[in-house]
Amino acid sequence: MTYTLGAPMRTIAPLLLLAACSGKVIEPETPATPSDPELPIATPPPADTPTESINATGLALQQQLFTNPEKNEVFSPASISVAFAMLAAGANGQTADQLYAFLNQNPDTAHATLGGMVKTWNDQGNDAPLTLAVANRVWVDSGLSVLDSYLAMTRDQYGAQATMLNFAGDAETSRETINTWVEDNTNDRIVDLLPQGSVTSETRMVLTNAVYFKADWAVAFDAEKTEDKTFTTGAGATVNVPTMHTERSMAYAESDVARMVMLPYKGGTADFLVVLPKGQTLPELEASMTPQSIDAWVGAARQGMVDLALPKFELNATYDSLVTPLGALGVTDAFSRRADFSGISASEGLQVSDAIHKAFILVDETGTEAAAATGIVMRATSAMEPPPVVVFHADEPFWFAVRDRATGTLLFTGHVADPSVER
Repeated sequence: MTYTLGAPMRTIAPLLLLAACSGKVIEPETPATPSDPELPIATPPPADTPTESINATGLALQQQLFTNPEKNEVFSPASISVAFAMLAAGANGQTADQLYAFLNQNPDTAHATLGGMVKTWNDQGNDAPLTLAVANRVWVDSGLSVLDSYLAMTRDQYGAQATMLNFAGDAETSRETINTWVEDNTNDRIVDLLPQGSVTSETRMVLTNAVYFKADWAVAFDAEKTEDKTFTTGAGATVNVPTMHTERSMAYAESDVARMVMLPYKGGTADFLVVLPKGQTLPELEASMTPQSIDAWVGAARQGMVDLALPKFELNATYDSLVTPLGALGVTDAFSRRADFSGISASEGLQVSDAIHKAFILVDETGTEAAAATGIVMRATSAMEPPPVVVFHADEPFWFAVRDRATGTLLFTGHVADPSVER
């Protein structure tokens, strides 16, 4: 059966948007002798969660996106995985094979496991110490006939309700409506995701996903201890940047290739990972990262006194087109005339014309705020024990991640090459 919103149109251009955001809350009371909460012994992610696949997809895409070691970078593996999973739900044939391979997912179980994780993230409760909320929406042109099975899949697994818009008759108003939804679901951190001209009269469908994360540090940094310190950038220059400082017990791990500290957020369900390369450059370290290596660092982390210096930073990143990076990872048919999205509409041949990702992160004494949005546009076919006090001064380029502790999912990753600039 099909779910018809008006008469079929000759062209269709669905757009998938994904947004993720984390934010600050009120600074917690700092104990007289600050100490991060003791971490539980790390265990592998539950077998029925897609954590390893999300992390593997994110780290593979990271290699394609983080090509300039002199630039700051940030993006959301979780956002991109959910966005492309919603796209894959409507794919068939080789198009589907390539998308599920990119997602590292079995098509028979992908939506149940990813959808289950979305439900878990939303099941935090009103009294939870942090907020992690996921919202999805399917925007359909009034003239498009969409398969009922596709709308049921996105609704039942991802909570995406269908909303009718008039792309063909008023593309600009439709664009503004979608941008407002993204802004509302990312705490206004992702603004004008869709620039003028990105939605046209040929656009027929837009899929949006927004992830919002809000938390503060379990132990806040003392703002009075923040002072300008020297940072050696990825370009080899030195800049003076506001740098936070603390000396307290926290989780620390060290291997032959990296040193890591974990800063927990209030409530103990998420952590901020800061990783410095050891005996190699940051690009070399990033090239060797795998989900297993990150799990090993986390599993080796032990509480110990750490003298930590971490620059405050605010980053904005826009990836204008993911077509080339995705093509390098094997996703090619979706962007060509060979695309098969017959699982979305039986009456139109569809292909992806572009995919856009935009992200933001702010780290300061109170906590972390981050947001990300991804757009996919379619058109008609045509460790060791730490010493008594570890010195961990992030005064050179470092990799970071916001990690969901319960599942091990990397919600955001990035690297800081120069904290004195936003990108």
